[in-house]
Amino acid sequence: MPTRRWHLTFPEDLVQEPIVYRLVRDYDLVINLRRADVDHEVGWILLEVKGENAQLDGGRRYLEDVGVTVSDAGGDVLLG
Repeated sequence: MPTRRWHLTFPEDLVQEPIVYRLVRDYDLVINLRRADVDHEVGWILLEVKGENAQLDGGRRYLEDVGVTVSDAGGDVLLG
């Protein structure tokens, strides 16, 4: 099963939304949360995401469509 690492940045209006839950429920993705920093104004999350390529592509499209900034995260996401 392919794995991707994503860095997600959430604007203020999305911080309270269950974005990661929807990735699991709607796209059947396996999520491993590696790091996160979320407060009431902004948030970011580093995720390892596993699924079939179509599921991964659909999940990324969903994130971008709702306003989450998605960047590919390379290397060891635990550093930094």
